[in-house]
Amino acid sequence: MNAPLHITGNVRKRFIQAAALLHLLDPVRGEPTAYGLDQESHSIHASRERLLKRKFLDSFALICATEKGADTVSAACLEEGGPGGTVVRIAKVLLKITRLDITKIRGYMRLLQKSNKVFEETIPALELRLMQTLPDTTSLPIQDFLHWFEQIFSLQHLRSNPEPDILLDWLKWAGEARRTFLRLLKIAFTNNDQSLQRWVSIVLKLGRYSIAARALTQTACEFPALFDTIVIEAIPAPSKVRFSLGDEKVPLTCTLRRIPEIKADEMVPRLARILDIQDAESFFRKSCSVDLVAHAELQIINFYDHNPSLKPRLPFIGVSKKSCYLCSVFLTAHPGSFQVSSCHQKLYLSWIPPPAMDLGVYKLYRDIAAYMARKMEGIARQELTGRLGSKRTPIPADSTAGISFSGLTELGTLHTIDHVEHVEVEAALESIDSIGEPHLVSQTRPTHSHISSSVRSVTVMPQTSRSKPASMNDSGPSNSRQFPKPECTVSSMVFHFRHLCDENRQDIITIGSVLDPDTHSPSWSRLIELLNSDDDLGFGFRESDIMLVNNHVRVRNERQFTACLQYLQNMSILNSEILICDGGSSSRDSTSS
Repeated sequence: MNAPLHITGNVRKRFIQAAALLHLLDPVRGEPTAYGLDQESHSIHASRERLLKRKFLDSFALICATEKGADTVSAACLEEGGPGGTVVRIAKVLLKITRLDITKIRGYMRLLQKSNKVFEETIPALELRLMQTLPDTTSLPIQDFLHWFEQIFSLQHLRSNPEPDILLDWLKWAGEARRTFLRLLKIAFTNNDQSLQRWVSIVLKLGRYSIAARALTQTACEFPALFDTIVIEAIPAPSKVRFSLGDEKVPLTCTLRRIPEIKADEMVPRLARILDIQDAESFFRKSCSVDLVAHAELQIINFYDHNPSLKPRLPFIGVSKKSCYLCSVFLTAHPGSFQVSSCHQKLYLSWIPPPAMDLGVYKLYRDIAAYMARKMEGIARQELTGRLGSKRTPIPADSTAGISFSGLTELGTLHTIDHVEHVEVEAALESIDSIGEPHLVSQTRPTHSHISSSVRSVTVMPQTSRSKPASMNDSGPSNSRQFPKPECTVSSMVFHFRHLCDENRQDIITIGSVLDPDTHSPSWSRLIELLNSDDDLGFGFRESDIMLVNNHVRVRNERQFTACLQYLQNMSILNSEILICDGGSSSRDSTSS
């Protein structure tokens, strides 16, 4: 076997120096981005199969990251249609994948038990605080939230190493925080610096595993053929490579001299003054002394570059955390058209393309690295000439990529495989990367006007699971209360569509799957988009067509759609039969039906 070909020499040196310069100016290269995963479930062009496969891969990568730390970040790809069945291809930054266990989950549970501040809270005080903060308490499920929060007191009586069945109940409980109560958690438990209280961040991390488990299960339920024969294949991780500039006297000056319009001798002391560095050259030299490692996403790409016949039909890489800035640039420059769900835009100095076993692949990686070095030098020139000394971008969390409830079914419905999309609720969340960090990242607390304006005439309140974790059955807090059960909600309504002229044209859609991502209210336009989808179930709904709801309510526009939903909710009707009629003959056809 040939020795692996590493990027070395001037190409590697120039790349690392350019990255170190850009990191010196600002280690965060922009706002965190999402590459369409959250929006996809609402898009006319999005295939549900493709959506679930992407969620499956992000979820699989998450559970493969069995320990905390950069060395366990995982990536996954899905190979379909091969002679051996489905292959899930897994890569990890450094550590070998041996087994999936519950050590990480138990660790979060112990951290939550040590969060004494939350146990000092009382239900009446929390309710009063919410009532005083919110101008319109009818728009949010406060009583359900109080019932959910009350259950946290049972953690005080939980054993140090709970069994898997008990952990599962707690994961479901934590999943409710992300799915239903995120806004109320932010309102009630945000610190003065707008960061979430530490215990909330731990709960949100636990909730990721509930979402991941549901994504894995639902993919198997809706697309069982994928799992007829399925194997997991791990990609061996390359070793770290040590790099340093040695005794080079003025590495920063040499780097700046390669950049047009920059006078290096004047810029070095200016950088030292602005960045408050005593010896800029020494600081830069130390920054370039790193252990280089190939990230998991690039290990996946490297495997398929050497095995092009195995390249998946879905060029998507699931990752346990958002991809970094350099991975994002590499993916854009690579001809394989691979995508990830999101990018946190942080620049890591230890980044390097993986070694190659094929000369052609080596040349490709070398050319991309050279291109990336020139690109970074160009960005540095712009910032040195125009933005030097400006405020740096806040460092975002690495977060978990692509893990949300969007497109997944309600708890308790996963035994069905009839493609019913039950309640779909967006949980827009920036997850916390490191629980140990004192300052936690969160979204800005919503203003009162934002809360009240996000609710239309039809209020959507996702139904809350009333099951308690097993450990909660024996004991409860002294301030226990009873809350009313949630009412019939619009988001849990299911419409079964049939076409009057063709009984084979059918579809079944939940109102939860047509919620507007901004207002969380049912959207007429999104419903029409789903009905007009390009798959075999598409109805080709026209403006002149009419929906006949339960054989007596006619709907043909947004106003009537909203009124119909309110009507059905008032009647406590969850399941409805919808007949699509041609507008020109609807009167005659509806009578005959």
